[in-house]
Amino acid sequence: MKKIILIFTITLLPLFHSYPQMINWVTQNSGTFENLNDIAFISGNQIIAAGNNGKIIYTTNGGMNWASKPFPVSSDILCLYFNGNTGFAGCRNSKIYKTVNGGNNWTEISSSSAYPVTSISFVSGTVGYAGNGYGHISKTTDAGVHWFDIYTMPGYSSKVFMLDASRGWAVDTYGYVVRTTNGGTNFLSARIVTDTLSSVHFISSTLGFIAGDAGRIYKSVNGGANWTLLTSNTTEKLRCVACINTNIIYATGNYGTILSTMNSGTNWSIQTKTSSHLNSIKFFSPTNGFIAGDNGTILGREPSPGNINVGTDTLRTGYPFYTFYMDSRTQMLYTASELIAGGGSSNGAIINKISFYVTSFASQTMNEFEIKLQNYTNNILTGFVFDNWTTVYQSNENIFQTGWKTFVLPYPYLWDGVNSLLIDICFNNTSYTSNSYVAATSSSGRTVHQHQDLTSGNGCTDLLTGSIQSNRPNISLTADIVTNKKNESANIPSEYALHQNYPNPFNPVTKIKFDLPKNGFTTLKIYNMLGQEISVLVNENKNAGSYLIDFNAGNLPSGTYFYKLISGNYGEIRKMVLIR
Repeated sequence: MKKIILIFTITLLPLFHSYPQMINWVTQNSGTFENLNDIAFISGNQIIAAGNNGKIIYTTNGGMNWASKPFPVSSDILCLYFNGNTGFAGCRNSKIYKTVNGGNNWTEISSSSAYPVTSISFVSGTVGYAGNGYGHISKTTDAGVHWFDIYTMPGYSSKVFMLDASRGWAVDTYGYVVRTTNGGTNFLSARIVTDTLSSVHFISSTLGFIAGDAGRIYKSVNGGANWTLLTSNTTEKLRCVACINTNIIYATGNYGTILSTMNSGTNWSIQTKTSSHLNSIKFFSPTNGFIAGDNGTILGREPSPGNINVGTDTLRTGYPFYTFYMDSRTQMLYTASELIAGGGSSNGAIINKISFYVTSFASQTMNEFEIKLQNYTNNILTGFVFDNWTTVYQSNENIFQTGWKTFVLPYPYLWDGVNSLLIDICFNNTSYTSNSYVAATSSSGRTVHQHQDLTSGNGCTDLLTGSIQSNRPNISLTADIVTNKKNESANIPSEYALHQNYPNPFNPVTKIKFDLPKNGFTTLKIYNMLGQEISVLVNENKNAGSYLIDFNAGNLPSGTYFYKLISGNYGEIRKMVLIR
């Protein structure tokens, strides 16, 4: 007999009437109609899912295509756990199977009992925990070779989640939740409902969520000592809950139910993409999430707005939209190898859009907001770079919501596919508020940032020294991939042109645009009234395209100047006026 231990009183939160923005999910062709019970991330764009009758499917391109992998038995696979290429599968036949090569081969290892394995969670390469159909919680300290029971829950089908080597939680079908703070040596138990609890996920040592029958979602802000029932706006059975960060949480359940909150559970939105039960939802980054369900259902998060993506972590970074100060400047370097691995081509790409994933926002206007690009020869930054920039975007900008913030470039830019891509983002404010934050990934030496209140200056020209940052914003680029060096993209100008600088007259910064219909060695030089060369803005081979170059005349006296463009057999001169 299983025993009743303790019943908690649940506090109901008030219902608010503002709802978060929903993420669109796209149905993918899994190639199977077997019920899929769990899904896991291997590395890069490699995802694996498992289901009934020993079904294993995988993708190596982020879900565009799925294929089957062999599994040694036809037993239902109920749960997965992967850390890189090493993975574990728990089955209805009470066995646990292990792979060390991403699921290509599996070896049977022991489990602690004769009950179906319902959950697996490892905290290191050797220490792991599992739940089973009878409510046992078992532990291994030798990478799964041997398992031993450490606790038995009152209910059945225990689902274990371990945050680290010390802290973990589990739920069962009797509405119990247990927690440990010493790696399973001791457990504290509480019954928070009399129905099934199906999933528990903690994002930190204090903040966690539980999903269960009748649309119930519970939240704890003190490590599981107390739980509060939230208003989910559904009565469907919920089977899985997953946290992206402290604010963004998802849950999935019966009849295609997908719940999402963007304010830590205060409000929930509902969407339905299928009638099948959805058994598992996993997020591997803010831009990479998958849902697995019955009848072979695989849902992938709507593809990011670009086809070149760099950065997958969920670190929270204030730049490049650092509006806590008036002025901000950020330079971010993305190497050629990263861009190619993220979907680019060694022949290059014409960049049309640049997107960042916003995790929280301040609606402060960023005045005179600019994005500049250049092909950069180095793979590391030591400070701000001031030369060879092409301005591709200018506007006054606001960040009004979380999710993808996309900038459509009026001047598409040709990344050459060989050098790094260096991006400069800056703005010039007269006021300030709180920050907007974006998702970032650790990448030492590839971001420089500075912010300051410049009451009489411009952050785009007067922030001259920056600090190296350890994290770099994740980026998504929408681009036309170049298939050959000649590049026949419609974005290439049909003829040479040197445009009038803007503004004109100017003080002290102006912009010069020119168009090149062909690749070629190009120079853009500035001359004074005596015909003396005073500045060289461009002196290199340039690919065909449109360019917008900044000219800073801060060290020059007022007067009339000339700028001259030469590329191939084309040459043109225009006049501009500096007034101080």
